[in-house]
Amino acid sequence: SLCFKGQNCQGGEKSKQRVTVLFCCNADGSEKMKLTVIGRSLKPRCFKHAGRLPCLYKANKKAWMTASLFEEFLLQLNPTISNPVISNYCLYRTSETSP
Repeated sequence: SLCFKGQNCQGGEKSKQRVTVLFCCNADGSEKMKLTVIGRSLKPRCFKHAGRLPCLYKANKKAWMTASLFEEFLLQLNPTISNPVISNYCLYRTSETSP
């Protein structure tokens, strides 16, 4: 049986489910990008209709933000910036399923 973080695990193993979420906006919050969710499955059942969600879904083996995924994100970000003079900051954090 699988146990989540914080639960007592007896005779089983801890869950290895992971997800990474990328949030991006400018300093005053007036320009917000779509969330980017990174998971492990190329076609997860829980995101069967991911095309209809207000977020982007990407996948890799460990559900981590890789250099290639971040580069792809930055290439999509560049044309959407309305005022390139204003600095935009992108922060990302990889986390487990529980905070």
